[in-house]
Amino acid sequence: FDTVGTGSLTLSFIRTGINVRIDPTEHILGAAQRAGVRIGANCKEGMCGSCKVVKLSGEIEMNHQGGIRAREIEAGKFLPCCSTARTNMIIDA
Repeated sequence: FDTVGTGSLTLSFIRTGINVRIDPTEHILGAAQRAGVRIGANCKEGMCGSCKVVKLSGEIEMNHQGGIRAREIEAGKFLPCCSTARTNMIIDA
């Protein structure tokens, strides 16, 4: 896998096989879009839940506005529009 970008962390998309370097301040959705990974997104504010994806590994910081339920978070889902990476990440996208 080639890794694109210059950030301090690696974000890996398991379905597409794309890896990008991201900064801990960068929203994961923006990094995905920059890498050409398609994740549906409407509000981009953590309210609608349309960008929900599964986190396979890594730690995130998520500041959502009600677009995801506690049981979905427990099942490994998160909203990349309002999430930043704390560690290297692998997501199902």
